[in-house]
Amino acid sequence: MSATTFYGYNEKGKFHWHHQIVFDSYWQGQPDGNQSATFDKSVAPKTLPQMAYYHAVIVPEALKGMIASGNDTYEIKVGGGVKEFKMDEVMVDKILKGACQVKSKGRMSIEEASEFIDRCIRWCARYLGCVIPDPDPNWKEKP
Repeated sequence: MSATTFYGYNEKGKFHWHHQIVFDSYWQGQPDGNQSATFDKSVAPKTLPQMAYYHAVIVPEALKGMIASGNDTYEIKVGGGVKEFKMDEVMVDKILKGACQVKSKGRMSIEEASEFIDRCIRWCARYLGCVIPDPDPNWKEKP
């Protein structure tokens, strides 16, 4: 008997599938009768190279683009006043996650991470006028 794996996550006592349509399609193709499903705890299926590219290339390039366009600081309301902070990679990460519509990078599948990265690259080109370099296919071979 072969096993089929579907990824998802538990949030506040409710299980969410990463790709509900694929899961539903799979079960629609199964014969009627008793079936079983086994749940295992697993790590997020996105890849480390995807997130390394995001944090090592996209975020720093976006930061450069923001600074070049005059956005070198950001403001946060504190109490009755406003405090100004220097733009940094942590804030750029938050801006990209909001602008490129991702709830949590920790729960992304490989496909979702690829889509997020593509959206970030397009957003940087459109709103910051910066070109994000392609990933280096030989990154493992470099000293």
